[in-house]
Amino acid sequence: MTEPRESSTNPIDVETVSHDSAPSVTGDTASATPSRKPLLLTGLVLLVLVTGAFSWLGMQTFGNRARAEKMIERAQEENLPNLWKHARLELEEYLQFPLFSSDGDAQLLLVEALIHDESLTHEDAVKEALTQLRNIPSEAPQGAQARAKEGKLYLMMVHKLGLAESALREAIKLNPKDEESHFLLWKLLELTGRADWSEEIFWRVYELTHPDRRPVRLRQWYMTQFFAPTANLMLERQMGLLGTEEVPSSDNEYERFDYFRKVEPTWPVAHAALAKWFLDETDPNFAKRMLDEAAEKLGDKRFEDPFFVATLIRCLTDLGQYDEAREAFKRWPTAQKGYDYFKWQAVLLSELDDDDEQAANLFEQALASWPGPVDWQTRHRKKTCLQKLQKHQEAQKELEKAKQIEKLMEREQHSQVRDALANLGTRDCYNIMVKFYTDLGMQREAKAWQDQFALVEKYGEPPKQEIRPAEPANSPAVPFAPTGEQPTGEQPTKSGAP
Repeated sequence: MTEPRESSTNPIDVETVSHDSAPSVTGDTASATPSRKPLLLTGLVLLVLVTGAFSWLGMQTFGNRARAEKMIERAQEENLPNLWKHARLELEEYLQFPLFSSDGDAQLLLVEALIHDESLTHEDAVKEALTQLRNIPSEAPQGAQARAKEGKLYLMMVHKLGLAESALREAIKLNPKDEESHFLLWKLLELTGRADWSEEIFWRVYELTHPDRRPVRLRQWYMTQFFAPTANLMLERQMGLLGTEEVPSSDNEYERFDYFRKVEPTWPVAHAALAKWFLDETDPNFAKRMLDEAAEKLGDKRFEDPFFVATLIRCLTDLGQYDEAREAFKRWPTAQKGYDYFKWQAVLLSELDDDDEQAANLFEQALASWPGPVDWQTRHRKKTCLQKLQKHQEAQKELEKAKQIEKLMEREQHSQVRDALANLGTRDCYNIMVKFYTDLGMQREAKAWQDQFALVEKYGEPPKQEIRPAEPANSPAVPFAPTGEQPTGEQPTKSGAP
């Protein structure tokens, strides 16, 4: 380190000063150079001492993480809840050291310790856990895990499902093989009135599920398709949305949607879910009121979500306001097309433009994806278009198909199916499910159930009504209710078997 020189004159370029013109060395100038050596030596000694102290402190701090890891391991293996607090304190001290402050693995460990530390309040633990997770960038090696945990916390503990959905989708983008995040996203869609929008995510869950557990997934998918409001009893209890003695009902579904809207008032989906509930209850006027309130709060942001736009169009058509519905359809997010997009485009073309040729084609596209295969009402719309086009033979086929589907949707038919699902793992169950989906023309589901016969050959048939399929940790283990009670998509307990 070179000490600054004090000088009242301009600096001298030593390269341009000749030997002859060099000034004579006086006593004062001769003693200046040697005096710098002790200062340099002192500086070097201090630097070595500081570096050594910093290294020693770093090594000591590194021990905090090692101790925390051992504590967490013991807490999990030996069920010692008090160790979580000590592990948290060790990790907090470790992460305060500048050298380790961005250690993503340690931050993830701290999140686990925070959530399990019973000495903290629920609010403080979750708040600090989310802070730690947000400090881990998505591009970090731990980014996918951080987003997955963030999504799970927002879903299960904070109940901000809009933020949960964003985090889970980011986690899936970073790690396409993350089964739990896919599963939670599927359930999140159900909880927000979007079960009909979950087909793509379900099949990804199915692909990621171990073959031995796929029958359980197919049973859960049946519940998503036909009994979504009652499909997540245990999950809703775990989230605190249902009491321990409550069962899902239309009333508490309303309360859930209203609660989500209050928790996240700027999320379009929350407003649309509540409005859709009123539409399902045949009250389009109150649904319109909900959507108008959303317009005041959100402005054009509401049109960024296709579920909101679809709900608005449905509400307007229920009220006979087709011109307004067309204006709403123009705001559809162009990149997101599916059943609702094709269906409502067809309805508007048929009702406003009498373009039945194009409408019939669009109805066919809508019927190809869920819930199209069971939407006998839309099939009737297609039949009407064909009749107006003088295609009577094709119209008759659509009419017959619509009647067949309508019959398959009767309560008696589904009671038979649910009874079969109570005996998951048997040939009788698989035969009934293959026939059910084949009759509906849903070949992908029919083939998936057909594939499960290989498990019967592998393991044999389990005793009826006493099946206990192993569920992954992220699956809500819900007993399947007997016929006549609320269906839940899972197995009955032995005492509850009919």
